[in-house]
Amino acid sequence: MLVDIIVVEKGRTRLLAKDIIGPIVVFDGPKHPGYLRECARVECSGLLLLHYNLVRDGKPFNLARVINTEGAVVLERELYRGDQFSVRHGGKTYRVRIPEPDWPG
Repeated sequence: MLVDIIVVEKGRTRLLAKDIIGPIVVFDGPKHPGYLRECARVECSGLLLLHYNLVRDGKPFNLARVINTEGAVVLERELYRGDQFSVRHGGKTYRVRIPEPDWPG
């Protein structure tokens, strides 16, 4: 747990963190494609789940993007119903559950 403010600078990216548990992600990776429904650590790994609610052809769907602490995409899936998938990282396999798609907002 970080008790004080930590400043990390990488080029023009600056991250300020206070009272955070878990790894810090300096995100210079892909742009957000739309409404971010959830941002969560994948179990006790160094992976981050970015769960988006998007709409295509008038129907909502989920985009699940898993990134590592360097901001690189490890896995990306479009899901048209609630589902689960596995992601392997650091010699371990993690299960990620995604709920039914919902409308953004």
